[in-house]
Amino acid sequence: MKRNNIQFVNEKASVKVDALTGQGSTKVWKQMLLQMHNLSPDMADAIIKMYPTIHALMSAYQGCSCKDGENLLADIVIRRGFGTLLNNRKIGPELSKRIYKMMTCQNGSEIL
Repeated sequence: MKRNNIQFVNEKASVKVDALTGQGSTKVWKQMLLQMHNLSPDMADAIIKMYPTIHALMSAYQGCSCKDGENLLADIVIRRGFGTLLNNRKIGPELSKRIYKMMTCQNGSEIL
C-alpha cells in the first residue's frame, strides 16, 4: 500500500526552528505535549502559558521533590470556550503525574 493511500491520525506538518532566534520552538514544545494520550490542545496551551519552554518546565521539576513534581501541573487551569460557554477545569493529578514521568524518566522501556 502506498503512503498516499494511508491517512495517519497523528501526522503533523514538520516545524522549522530557527537556530539563532529560536522561532518555532514553541510549536515543537506544543507538538511534544500533544503526543501524550488525552492531552488536548487547550491543555497544551495552558501548560505552555505557565512553562513556555521545555527548559522552564525541567528547571521547575529540578527544584521539586518527586511527589511535588508529580503534582506540579495538576492545578493549572484550562479555559475552554467564550462568554456564557466559558468552562474552567484543571489539568489534574493523573495527567500531571504522566507528564512528570515522561519528562524525567530514565528508563526508556517504562510504560507511561
